[in-house]
Amino acid sequence: MYKLNIVCIYRSPDGQLEKFLKELEVVIQKLLRKNKILLLCGDWNIDFLKEDNNKKELTDLLLRYNLVNTVKSPTRLTTITKSLLDVISIEEKHYKNPATVIELGLSDHQAQMLPVLNKSRISNKKRVLKRCFRENNIEEFKNLLNKEAWQEVITEKEVNAKFEVFMNLFRHFFDSAFPIEYTHENRPPNKGWVTHGIKNSSKKMRLLNSLS
Repeated sequence: MYKLNIVCIYRSPDGQLEKFLKELEVVIQKLLRKNKILLLCGDWNIDFLKEDNNKKELTDLLLRYNLVNTVKSPTRLTTITKSLLDVISIEEKHYKNPATVIELGLSDHQAQMLPVLNKSRISNKKRVLKRCFRENNIEEFKNLLNKEAWQEVITEKEVNAKFEVFMNLFRHFFDSAFPIEYTHENRPPNKGWVTHGIKNSSKKMRLLNSLS
């Protein structure tokens, strides 16, 4: 289990920077109170490769809350330009290594991947309700059935009534011998979001882009 707050934001190139920063600060203030790792990401259309006023105002805002942008490499490349418009911002105390920028060939923006080491992870197991079918439970079920005289079934005259009484007794013994209990099961390992299919699609798109 992870204690994460992940917020994905898109800012239009024509969006008012002052309004964007104001709303962003409100979001940051609210989420930092929840005692979870805060991760802000998305295309904010503010180029971190340019030393201009837009970058300075955004960087100053992030620093006020000890947040840093982990993306250090260009995320949008053309034949004549390169820019860093995509952000993965995290609290400085949780920042270990820069995000990895990956060319998938599926967009004019490159993908970013950031491993997050979260100490609040509890376990790789989950609690589930299951019946217990251990050997001792099976023996208990056999004993209960063997001890029952089935007198109530015998005394009933109507077939449907006999069956209902039989099933009620059978279900009672079954529930007693095989109680529903909480148990722990291992969660499947996280294989990551970059699947084999995505890699194949990326390879094809890069080929088509080079041919075009």
